[in-house]
Amino acid sequence: MYKIIIVEDELLTRKGLIQTIPWSEHGCEVVGEASDGQEGIDLALQANPDIVITDIHMPVVDGLTMIETIKKQINCEFIIFSGYGQFAYAKKALALGARGYLLKPVDDDEFLQVLDDTIQTIQQKRRYQKLMEQVETPEAKVPSFLEKYLEKDPTSCGERYLVDAIH
Repeated sequence: MYKIIIVEDELLTRKGLIQTIPWSEHGCEVVGEASDGQEGIDLALQANPDIVITDIHMPVVDGLTMIETIKKQINCEFIIFSGYGQFAYAKKALALGARGYLLKPVDDDEFLQVLDDTIQTIQQKRRYQKLMEQVETPEAKVPSFLEKYLEKDPTSCGERYLVDAIH
């Protein structure tokens, strides 16, 4: 299960998101919620989530500052909900590595697509990390999971280069 935290100052939006999204169908579980950016930072450091879903404009610490702070300490992905469609916010969010910038009110189908894309990104990072751990072993042989993966998708560029380097 992918661990999710939701940081949103609007109570109805936060609770609605928690209760209406079929999280388990996407392999996710909401492990915490916060109502401002500072609570979000504290929660993220405690829960070590895979994905943080956040608003931008919140009291105490805004969402973008929260993302900058969390990124320095935790490897996770971010999806942003915002009532502000200003290009500067979206540009900064993308520069910080946000996987999505969705305008409120959020369309469920659009959100689920961004969530699924984010999960795929996490899976790719984990496969890469696993491969790097294998490469660092003295045997340095291609792990069986990768051989099977490459049989299905031999064009996976980054993984293909690593396998070629091992051989």
